[in-house]
Amino acid sequence: QNKMAELIQESKQAQQEEERRDEPVYDTDDSLDSDGYDKHDPFANKAKAIDRNNERIMEFHQSSIQKASKSIIENKEKMTYFEKNTLKYVVLAGLLLMLVYTNLTTVQ
Repeated sequence: QNKMAELIQESKQAQQEEERRDEPVYDTDDSLDSDGYDKHDPFANKAKAIDRNNERIMEFHQSSIQKASKSIIENKEKMTYFEKNTLKYVVLAGLLLMLVYTNLTTVQ
């Protein structure tokens, strides 16, 4: 019976050690910065930049201008001739203003 009890005890200990190995290891030495990136990771700055860029892209996709342009594109078949021409000239005027504005800002 003693041998049987010892074997059961050993198997329980082995099972507990195996469970401890399967548990995730958490970083407890405060090596993470305020954004949750490792301070010693050489690629952390690039990862932060990518994350910030992705946030900006998501904000753009949720913006009202993007939603309006999406609805215009989806309803293009239902637009009248007058609406199509008006839209075309508004877009062309916007592109022209952007061109003029970029040229003015580069001259200064």
